[in-house]
Amino acid sequence: MGSSSCSSGAVRSARDAALPRCAPDKTLMPRYFLNIRDHDALIVDPDGDDLPNLDDARIMALEIIQDIMGRPETYGNSRLWSARCFEITDESGTILMSIPFPGV
Repeated sequence: MGSSSCSSGAVRSARDAALPRCAPDKTLMPRYFLNIRDHDALIVDPDGDDLPNLDDARIMALEIIQDIMGRPETYGNSRLWSARCFEITDESGTILMSIPFPGV
């Protein structure tokens, strides 16, 4: 992927800011991983998030995208992100959904 425009720590910070979560019993929730695809490169979400369903994972990804695109001083030029997408996977690594970053 190259330069410092993206790091898993920066994306984790955006994720944490995007959707505060509190689950009474996390054992009943599926875990979703928001990996970032950039052409042939993949930035793997090592931890994932316990969320009630795939729609909540989609909402989280969209909120993170909005945060990243709105803060180029932190995440780099938004044009760099327009070639990327989130690949939401389950614990087995199956891609459940792909969400592209918007083009600029």
